Amino acid sequence: MSPTMKRRAPTLRHSPAPSSPRVPASPRFRVSASGPAEVVRELVDAGAESSAVAHALYMEARRRLSEATGELLYTPREDAPDDLALLATNALALLPVSLDEGESGALTPGWLEELHRLTRPDADHRRHGRWYTSRPIARYMARRAIDAITGRGMPERIVALDPACGCGALAVPLLEELVAFESRLHPKRHRWDVVERCLADLTIADIDGEALDTAAFRLRIAAGRLAGRPVNTSPRLFHGDILTAP
Repeated sequence: MSPTMKRRAPTLRHSPAPSSPRVPASPRFRVSASGPAEVVRELVDAGAESSAVAHALYMEARRRLSEATGELLYTPREDAPDDLALLATNALALLPVSLDEGESGALTPGWLEELHRLTRPDADHRRHGRWYTSRPIARYMARRAIDAITGRGMPERIVALDPACGCGALAVPLLEELVAFESRLHPKRHRWDVVERCLADLTIADIDGEALDTAAFRLRIAAGRLAGRPVNTSPRLFHGDILTAP
C-alpha cells in the first residue's frame, strides 16, 4: 500500500552536452544498429562523444515518441547542440516507431531508459546505487507481486508504489499486471476506465528527476496502448528519497 506522502514536482535536469562536442564529419550519418547502445557505439566509432550523443538521441527519441502519442507535456530544459540534434535526427530516421515496449527493430519507449543510462558515467551509477532491471525480470517481479497479494485473498483494489522507479522498467509491467487483474475482477467495466484507475493508483518515486519524468512518460504511453486511446490520468509522482521522506 502507498503511504501518505507530500508530492513534489520533479525537477528535470537533462545531462548537458559538452560545449564543443565531437561529431562525425557528416551529419547525414546513418546507423545500421537496432538498439540504443549499438546506435551510440556506431556514432562514437564515427567520432562523436558518447554522453553528448546519447543525450541528443534521447531528445530525438522522446520527440518522435511524443509525436506518435500526441504527448504535449514535455519541454526539455537542455537542448542538444544543432549539429548533434541533426545527427540524432538522421541516425534514427529509418527506424519505425512502436509503442510496444517489447518490439524489436523499432524505436520504442524502452529506448529512453537505455539512452538515459548512457548519458551518465559508470561512476555516477555506482555512487547512487543505480541498477537497471531487464524487461523479462521486471515482468516476472510484477507478476509475482500481484500473485503475492491475490494469494492471500481477492482485494477490491490494489494501490502500488515503486519507491525507486528509475526510468520505469518495473513500473510499466506492474501497470500491465494491474490492468490484467482489474479486468478479470471487473469484466463489465470499460477498458479505458480500468486503465485510468490503475494508473491513478500507481505511485512512482525517484531521486533522479529526469528518470522520474521518463518513467511517467512511459507509463502514459503504456496506459494509452492498454486503453486503446489516450488517457487523461497520470501516475502519482514523488521526486526525492522516499526512504527518508517525512
